[in-house]
Amino acid sequence: GPGEDEDIVVTGERLRGSVPGDVPPETTFSAADVRSYGASSVFQILAALAPQTGTASIRGGGAPIVLVNGRRISGLQEVRDLPPDVIARVEVFDEQLSLQYGYSPDQRVVNIVLEQRYSANAAEAGGGRAGSDARASQRLEASQTDINEGARNAFGIGYDAASSIAESERPIAPPASGVDDRAARTISPDATNWRANANLARAFNERVTGAASLRLEGGSQIALLGHDPSTSALRVRNTQTDVARVSGGLDGAYDGWQWTATATADHSRQERETEGGASPARTRSEQRLLDVTANANGAVFSLPAGRVRTALRLGAEQRHIDAVTDDANGEA
Repeated sequence: GPGEDEDIVVTGERLRGSVPGDVPPETTFSAADVRSYGASSVFQILAALAPQTGTASIRGGGAPIVLVNGRRISGLQEVRDLPPDVIARVEVFDEQLSLQYGYSPDQRVVNIVLEQRYSANAAEAGGGRAGSDARASQRLEASQTDINEGARNAFGIGYDAASSIAESERPIAPPASGVDDRAARTISPDATNWRANANLARAFNERVTGAASLRLEGGSQIALLGHDPSTSALRVRNTQTDVARVSGGLDGAYDGWQWTATATADHSRQERETEGGASPARTRSEQRLLDVTANANGAVFSLPAGRVRTALRLGAEQRHIDAVTDDANGEA
């Protein structure tokens, strides 16, 4: 009949944010599935999905690789503080895709697809006390997130504090003889922590995207170590920790190849001082890390069984550790 020899052409396209290549996801979680976990950040979502993202390889279980909208990112810090409502779906792939991206074969791949448009401001506060004479805690968090297709801005701050717990506040028996020093010794120190982060991402064109992130953290702890036997002075240990991390990356595609270039710089400092005893001591340590990595993966040629793909990875890392201890014996 008429039209019997006409060709029927069916044209389809990948879902937005899909991972390039022909490896299908093992599991896909919808936005409703993600919200059902009741988490408050992407980081908590990944923790809740750990049973599904853990590797089944007999060689061991590496942490999953995280992609965003099918593209590599400079680090989890880019998305860890985003609210879960921004997630459109989550795809979990087996270790086969990890090899294509140039990672070890004991890691699965998690692709987080974000909504095309999203805007939200959030604030959360909380506090609690375990019981009479127990540890009290306070928490405050605020964030702002804006996503408009290829542009993503996210900012957040957080603060939490917890009071100390002395030995006298727990059922610890007093010494059989001598001074009862339980009230002057802490099991858990008095602690305060703060953090601030900023993440920016832009699509420069249809093939190239860029992202940058900054994260600052600080914390302090005060622990009681009891009275010094020789001076009867109360010994107190103060610990101060500061961490700064900045990272950036470019991601693109060209002629069937995916490429990524990332750079990360970390600086952490910790200072610990013990006062009130006959031999005060101070320890200072600093760590600096600079990591630069470039990756490229794509199909080299095709065989009857399928396409042959390869992944190339080039990187350099510089790490510096400096520690100084100053006590009664001098500086070392």
